[in-house]
Amino acid sequence: MQENLKKNSISFLGKGFGLYGYMNSFDKKNKFCTLIKYKKFIKSRNDLKTLKNNISYYKTEEELICRSDTIVFAKRPLDQEKFIKKIIKNKNFHKKLYFLEKPLARDPVKSIKILKLLKKKKIKINIGYLFPFLNKISRLNNKSFKKCFIKWNFFSYSLKNNNNDWKLIIKEGGGPIRFYGIQIIALICKYFKVKKIKYSNIIFNNKRAVRWTAEIYLNGNKKLFVDLNLKSDVNSFVIKYDKSTIITCNDLFRDKIKYKDKFDYRIPFLKKMIKTNSLKNNYNYFLKTLILWQKIENKSKFLK
Repeated sequence: MQENLKKNSISFLGKGFGLYGYMNSFDKKNKFCTLIKYKKFIKSRNDLKTLKNNISYYKTEEELICRSDTIVFAKRPLDQEKFIKKIIKNKNFHKKLYFLEKPLARDPVKSIKILKLLKKKKIKINIGYLFPFLNKISRLNNKSFKKCFIKWNFFSYSLKNNNNDWKLIIKEGGGPIRFYGIQIIALICKYFKVKKIKYSNIIFNNKRAVRWTAEIYLNGNKKLFVDLNLKSDVNSFVIKYDKSTIITCNDLFRDKIKYKDKFDYRIPFLKKMIKTNSLKNNYNYFLKTLILWQKIENKSKFLK
């Protein structure tokens, strides 16, 4: 298929936050394209009503890729793996910017292989790690400490609603490390220097992986402890250096800013990520997160 590229045009492949979040985060001067099957979903969202004249609809993914210079892909990991293979095979698709879902694929081995192929083909990408762009996270610094504790507790939507979707299935790219904990791994790679993984445990409840705990050795004889609980009665995110609390909150994405009802609190940080990273290729950082993810998984034990 020949390319019919439109400058300042952005195509969206995916539904949910990957669609409405990104559409609300890019400059409204852009033209937006998406699949016709998402038209009903877009019409159902009040926050996208002002963009209706900016949006064009097409039948196939290939049409969307051809018509835009920036592509946002936000689907499940297996779909993303297939999508990236299409990009790599078609030279006409190489000279574009792709925003891809975290981390890249269903497991670290596949993700590392895909990232290296993308780099080899000089395909520009960014991955949606939001944690490094959160205002609260910026409080982390090089302050001296012996032990750092990262604790993240919440009741995941999938567990709360008893959904048996991919977000809970490890082999599909879900679970407490692959879908949720990957944000913590990205944060660790941003602020700390990892020496080795002492242990990593994935804890099951009623055959579902609901918790991840780990102890990680950092440079300078420091220790990092991670505790991520997907089935908690309390929402909380805490980071401590020894006995000193650096961050404590119910919701990482909510600051003191008052937003309108039903506003998605992730959008301001997604805007920040897009503005910061849209012209950069952070391959080294992405590779670093994937390698750490692989090391953690290699050490992980399944516990009941």
